[in-house]
Amino acid sequence: MARDYNTPERMQEMLKAIRTTSTMASRNVTCPYCGHRAFTVYEGATGYLQTKCSKCRHIVSFNLVSMRRVKPKPRKAAAGGPLQNQ
Repeated sequence: MARDYNTPERMQEMLKAIRTTSTMASRNVTCPYCGHRAFTVYEGATGYLQTKCSKCRHIVSFNLVSMRRVKPKPRKAAAGGPLQNQ
């Protein structure tokens, strides 16, 4: 027996997800083998993800927590000069 995924409730859930993610910061994750864009990660995403690259066909696992971008800390200038971020 096949499931019907095109129910009105399912469509409402998908529209809600689209509205929610449209305001979130996102970044593209690339395949470590060929550099092809593998998927998009939104802020707050956690856990593990496994995907197959559509270009090179490698199966790759990602830990989304360890892939978060860290903002560089400002470096202190010597002798009381202004702070610099290099």
